[in-house]
Amino acid sequence: MKKICKLILSAIVFSWVAFSCTDEANNGKTPDNFSGEEKEIIFSIKIPSISDATPLFRSIDAAQENTIKTIDLVAFRKDNTGSFFNYYYPGVLASDNTAGANTQNCRVKVRLASYEQELVIITNAGTAVSDLANAQKGQTISKDDFLAKLEYSLSKAGNTWNAVSDSNYDAIPMWGETSATVTQNTTQLSASLLRMLAKIDVQLDPTNLSALKSVFKLKSINLYNTLTNGRIVPNSANVQGDSVIAPSLPATPGKYVGPLLYDKSSDFSSPGVVDVAMKGAIYLFETKAPDSSEPLSPLDATCVVIGGLYDTDTAQSYYRVDFIKNDKFRDILRNHRYLVNITSVTGRGYQTVDEAYRNKAVNMNVNIIVWNDNNTYNVDLK
Repeated sequence: MKKICKLILSAIVFSWVAFSCTDEANNGKTPDNFSGEEKEIIFSIKIPSISDATPLFRSIDAAQENTIKTIDLVAFRKDNTGSFFNYYYPGVLASDNTAGANTQNCRVKVRLASYEQELVIITNAGTAVSDLANAQKGQTISKDDFLAKLEYSLSKAGNTWNAVSDSNYDAIPMWGETSATVTQNTTQLSASLLRMLAKIDVQLDPTNLSALKSVFKLKSINLYNTLTNGRIVPNSANVQGDSVIAPSLPATPGKYVGPLLYDKSSDFSSPGVVDVAMKGAIYLFETKAPDSSEPLSPLDATCVVIGGLYDTDTAQSYYRVDFIKNDKFRDILRNHRYLVNITSVTGRGYQTVDEAYRNKAVNMNVNIIVWNDNNTYNVDLK
């Protein structure tokens, strides 16, 4: 996901396959007050973005981050006892959709009913949604339990998210939902989506770039303590409005201590800059900070070790950077960007990556700017 480009998708021609009320796309039970009718509607998908007015944080590989390859709609029937899985249908992009845009349109089929439906849109999940919907046929399962079962695991060797270039990347799963009582008058619905991944960028501070470049050249990033799987849909308790406030981990997190090494020329290609910035290369699942009730455990926290050439050195030295605020390790949250902004380098780091990982940061000052992609604010971690 490296260069600015507009992805152009050819118009998708499709035909709807007729479904019965008890086919594999539903839970095998015909709910009361279901009319037996279905209709196709336009679903408007709003994808998080950052304004052009804030160029320091602007996502210049937005077209790839906004890519939609698959669409799934899952409907839950809501009543006074809760919300329960009702039916599932796949969707497609509308023929006039603008690929890579911040707002995209898809066509989905919904059922007309007098009861309130909670409609969940999930993109880029592969067959995870359809597989689960078929597995739940004939069973009663709550919305929370159903969505908690949806997980995505890394398939690329090396435990990294595939983000090699604008033509070689894995589309990021996204989730959003809305509630509606669907009638013959319903023609369009909309939902705002959140990406399931977090993103880490590293750069030399652009406001002091000349001075920094004279003493330090950025050569590598090592990422520690990540997960190899993640929940596609967050726990509802961890979302407030359009903001994620806590991580939602899978039932059995697959932890990878690492390190994950990013040092190839492609890792520094646009929007990155060789020796100066790595952007659009590092994506990861949510992670939870070490329990603050216990003694701090630096070796369990998600962190980066920055490698580079100090002054006239010909061999890299290494600097650990932690995600800390108010003396506490921070969670890494989905749909957030973490910009590690290097403000000064005052000396050599450690001789090896492992030594830097196992010790406190030295001789490098940074401020980490945290950006929630669904809002327009940032938090400075110092």
